Amino acid sequence: MILSRGEMVKKRILKKIAQGNLTPYAAYELLYQKKLRRARFIKIHMSVSEHPWLSAFINTLFFLAFPIAWGEKILMRMINKKGLNIDYLTFKNLLDYSSGTEIDVLTEEAKVQIFIF
Repeated sequence: MILSRGEMVKKRILKKIAQGNLTPYAAYELLYQKKLRRARFIKIHMSVSEHPWLSAFINTLFFLAFPIAWGEKILMRMINKKGLNIDYLTFKNLLDYSSGTEIDVLTEEAKVQIFIF
């Protein structure tokens, strides 16, 4: 019987559990690591109470998702102008962890949803 590389790794991890060298929780973390996906797009949906036409106009402008790459340099300038002083490498690392994030802003005047994927 020929085992694939993944199956051989699983067998080694199971042997380490049997010998007591590895806890089941640590083995689970090794076997089923969450794969991070870099955030690439941003989508905005806005609904302004008492102004349905304005809401429709804004949502028409933001109908398609925007690539983050288009606004990276602009975002970095804005962030650094506010005094946060985040370097570009740190910003890129933040994008690695932000995929799948949904931000909801609820106010009396408007409801804003921002999707990062």
